[in-house]
Amino acid sequence: MRERRLAIGMTQSELADPLSKAFVSAVENGQALPSLGALWLFAARLGIGVGNLVDDVNGIETMLYTAPRDHERTPAGSDDRHGSAPAPRRC
Repeated sequence: MRERRLAIGMTQSELADPLSKAFVSAVENGQALPSLGALWLFAARLGIGVGNLVDDVNGIETMLYTAPRDHERTPAGSDDRHGSAPAPRRC
């Protein structure tokens, strides 16, 4: 995204409107992921297809998501002193 923006002489502020320059900077630096709507806006302003922006993400390593561990479930009817609800079931 940054390469295309610079190639056409566009500033981050021009690309961002009505979003913020800080958001464009965060996206360009891999610190934020834009919504689909923001991707459409950026692609239109840059004169490219959304697919071009998405294809660039393939080479970027994203954080690994790990699901939280299930807490031990308290059997029904036992004394649950912490007042916590049972963990949701994962599909």
